[in-house]
Amino acid sequence: EVSMSKRVIIGLLITSLLIFAAGNAFAQAVDATDTVDVNIEVEEVLAIELEGELVATFVVGGSPAAGALPEIDSTGATASYLQYTSTVAAAQTRSIDVSSNALPPAGLKLTIKAGPPTGHGGVGDPVAGGVTIDSTYTLNADLPLVSGITSCATGIGATQGAPIYYVLDIDEATFASMVTAVAANVMLLTFTITD
Repeated sequence: EVSMSKRVIIGLLITSLLIFAAGNAFAQAVDATDTVDVNIEVEEVLAIELEGELVATFVVGGSPAAGALPEIDSTGATASYLQYTSTVAAAQTRSIDVSSNALPPAGLKLTIKAGPPTGHGGVGDPVAGGVTIDSTYTLNADLPLVSGITSCATGIGATQGAPIYYVLDIDEATFASMVTAVAANVMLLTFTITD
């Protein structure tokens, strides 16, 4: 016959062995490890689009005071928004250039300006003062408009990106060559993002 104290000791011993075994099993589960390889490849991305009004219309004439230069109505030249996405290699930058397939009518000059871009990342910096296309411009020549672009996304909302403004002025140096025209003079502006 086993005494009560031996039963308690045997019971405590069995309980201790069970707790030790459970502890070892639990410790093994916690200490178990495995690995997974995660491969991430970042590809080069380059996309550009104009959002908003895609036609800028100016009317030169108006009702100037006698002796004053003609007036320029620019109500048909609202801002459009240049939206772009870019991913680049380390230390690489991009720029946005604008070019034209035609000159403005003699006696006029067109200035294209970019405002500060919205977005995430290195959206770049507008060229101070914008670019001007006048009688001295070489057709289809790229003029820098936004520089220092790195990896970025400007956003795709109606007023996100870099606002583009169009300003038409009288070119006093060539004003004597200005003549009226029955049809509108059409200039096609091309915006290009390049390395």
